[in-house]
Amino acid sequence: MAELHAQENIVLQRLEVTFLSELQQQLRLAGYHVFHYMGHGAFDEQAGNGLLVLEEGAGCSLLVTGQVLGTLLYNEARLRLAILNACEGVRGSHDSAFTGTAQTLVKKGIPAVVAMQAPITDGAAKILAHEFYLALADG
Repeated sequence: MAELHAQENIVLQRLEVTFLSELQQQLRLAGYHVFHYMGHGAFDEQAGNGLLVLEEGAGCSLLVTGQVLGTLLYNEARLRLAILNACEGVRGSHDSAFTGTAQTLVKKGIPAVVAMQAPITDGAAKILAHEFYLALADG
């Protein structure tokens, strides 16, 4: 990402700490075209929800459903794409394929979502992000 940022092909705003309140505040302050999440994801079979892991403070994790994230992103008029660079972002329940985090974001009105169905290694996630943004910058 550094080379694209240096060439001013992209403007990158990185949140070092991913508290839900900080994400909400940052979304209010600026209009983003792409929301890119890099972290842990999972699917809760019992609840039938896709989950992303955010920080809660004091080293604790907060499991955020696609429904909650979708509600945060819903009012972002300039947002065109969400990338969930996390394991199981597309995985749905056996009863309904539309219960994953990515599918929930689409149902909430995000125009396009890129996500993983299965676990992904850190190395593969980095390659995906690099190649995707190179192609996006190239048009």
